[in-house]
Amino acid sequence: MGSAYFTKSYSLEYFAMKQKTKIFFRGAYNKYNLGDDLLLISIVDFVCETAKRLDKPVELYVTEHADSVSQLGYRMDVNLYKGFELYEACLNVSSRLKPRILRWAIKLISGVFLVLNIIFFRVFKRPLFYRNYINFFKSLDVIHYIGGGYFADRWVGTLRQEYLTVLFARMIKPDIIIVATGLGIGPVNRGNSILFKQFFKKFNYIAIRENRSAKLLEQKHICANKKESADDTLLLMPLYKKIGESVAEPNKKLALNLKCFSDHNYGLIREELNAFLRIAAQEGYDIHFFCFGRNPGPDDIAVLEVLNKELRKKLTIHDPYEEGLASFLGSLSNSKFGIGFAYHFNVLMAAFSRPVLGVFFGDYYEQKVAGVQKVLFEKPFILSWDEFKGKNSKKLLEELERHEVNNSQRIESIYKNMKDEYFNLYQRILTDV
Repeated sequence: MGSAYFTKSYSLEYFAMKQKTKIFFRGAYNKYNLGDDLLLISIVDFVCETAKRLDKPVELYVTEHADSVSQLGYRMDVNLYKGFELYEACLNVSSRLKPRILRWAIKLISGVFLVLNIIFFRVFKRPLFYRNYINFFKSLDVIHYIGGGYFADRWVGTLRQEYLTVLFARMIKPDIIIVATGLGIGPVNRGNSILFKQFFKKFNYIAIRENRSAKLLEQKHICANKKESADDTLLLMPLYKKIGESVAEPNKKLALNLKCFSDHNYGLIREELNAFLRIAAQEGYDIHFFCFGRNPGPDDIAVLEVLNKELRKKLTIHDPYEEGLASFLGSLSNSKFGIGFAYHFNVLMAAFSRPVLGVFFGDYYEQKVAGVQKVLFEKPFILSWDEFKGKNSKKLLEELERHEVNNSQRIESIYKNMKDEYFNLYQRILTDV
């Protein structure tokens, strides 16, 4: 199978080609985190399909990271060009440079010179320095932030960087369109509240994926056109259906996921987790581990050290970056039920209408896991790690076996509403640009 690929091109001849709507996708993809990579695939597929339907050519740009999307074996018949980053325009100061105040001084001076050159460009209609950066954003029509939970206190560095990106983009091209779909937003403390509000005030359109994010935008009085939708990976429902129809009926397979994340201290539930899986194995379940992140990104497989050696030996491990996306999703859809900690593990189990117990550590993942289950399931099944610790393992397994999921119509409705909403958005964008 083919794959998306990256190339660079900033020449004047290139920008003088046939007029196309130029869209810059920004997000946390291409870092060997399956959920974020699926978000890129789903949005790129959707935008290309919409552009083809409307007969409006597009040119797509992405941020360059580890290029993990190409490892999934999913074909995207479109060139994804590398966009231009702020750090490429300003001096990239090594973190090893001492003292720290000197690093910040160099960055500040570099940033001031960039702003002065943007002002020069606005007055004289041509850049003096930073030409690649200014010409790139001058040529853009749309910046599209792809869904994810990267606008929160724990990623405040990302929030600062993206604020400067949209600030300078608006200075260079005041009518540039800035949209976001499928975002999870927050938690945000009072210290970051002003930056948060100033950032989102620059958006034309924001679609978020769950209720707590919607409430946060309301509390901050963000006036952009806001929609409460769901996770954008559901745009791939035709693919999920095709895969689900091609596999056998669910057998005695238990899907397990452990998420490598700084808040996830599996040592706190080691005994209970091992006891639950041991009882499941005694009851005849094959335990399949589904890795949603791998080295050099979040190394989910390394977290398996929390399991007893005899359980690890019996595990079947699925890695989408090794076996390919289709095989990975086929195995997941063939599970009878699942237990997991990753946000997108819960999303995909919902897409395949499989019962899933979502367990979370901390406020950040409570918003993600509890939020998505409440959107996608009529009867959510969620526990904090503390609640999980207090459960009898055998009774919990029996509860999972009895837990019925009849959410196919719910998911289909969410998918159709999301597709219609995003089509209307891009119809306006591609028609007006």
